[in-house]
Amino acid sequence: MGGFAALRSATLPGCRPGQAQPVVSGSAHRARSLQGKINNRRTLVTSKAKEGNGVEEASKPKDGVTSVQKLLSNNRYWAEKVSAEKPDFFEELSKGQAPEFFWIGCADSRVLTNFFTGTGPGDVFCHRNVGNIVMHTDMNCMSALEFSVGALGVKHVIVCGHYACGAVNAALTLPQKSDGIVNSWISSIRAVRNDYAKVLQQLEEADRWPKLCEANAVEQAFNVCTSPTVQAAWADGKELYVHAMIYDISTGRLRRLAGPISSLEQAVYVEESYHDHGGKGEELGLGGTEGNTGVKQELHDRIVRALSGVKEFEEQM
Repeated sequence: MGGFAALRSATLPGCRPGQAQPVVSGSAHRARSLQGKINNRRTLVTSKAKEGNGVEEASKPKDGVTSVQKLLSNNRYWAEKVSAEKPDFFEELSKGQAPEFFWIGCADSRVLTNFFTGTGPGDVFCHRNVGNIVMHTDMNCMSALEFSVGALGVKHVIVCGHYACGAVNAALTLPQKSDGIVNSWISSIRAVRNDYAKVLQQLEEADRWPKLCEANAVEQAFNVCTSPTVQAAWADGKELYVHAMIYDISTGRLRRLAGPISSLEQAVYVEESYHDHGGKGEELGLGGTEGNTGVKQELHDRIVRALSGVKEFEEQM
């Protein structure tokens, strides 16, 4: 019997042997079979439900389903709790957003902006990627920056790195010839590593990773300063401040490295801040270099050059 004939003679679900059966394509037959399995699974899950844990062990769906179901259950609990405490909360939130901060951070699952800054929904507009990288060619980051400054009117742009950042560690240890998209993405962090080579080489090996985490955050903040969006905002006289910060996962503490920067002329501010801190550079990414004047001076000079170089070039145009 040919394949088509066999299909025609097969008894479909819901038909008795010998009964005239509809002609169903292979794809429709598979879809009907799959739907039957789904319905059976739903029947098992709902019929075996019990108080507390939801379903009996034998009838539980796979982990992928239960994990997502946990998120949905948590969401329902959270929404009901918030609504009970603040009945108008979601209605007011749905009317629009007016955040004061635009946060550029790392995609690391341990670094949750609202969680460790004590802010709530609508307070911080966020963009996250691997390594908190800011590139003028990254349309995702640049469009978020443009929208936050131009449409939302944020007053502060914060680039926040964090210690124990895997992207930074990869820039220190992963050979440049390694294949993969991630290795290409972190090339900008590797460029920061090369720029700070003299500084990093003077440190113990264990101290290079955290120092590069700081340096990367500062450099990415400089990239924000030289972006077309920020330059245009400053040229229009808008109140806009750029900051570089670092988050310590081991302590939960957030520390400022550089800023607030409100113009390219802030090279002067950065230099004054360096001296105001007695040469320790605690807010310029120079912490932990006490007693090493050469390291502190090198970092200080890089900050001044990075901020003033663009300004000098533009003035000559």
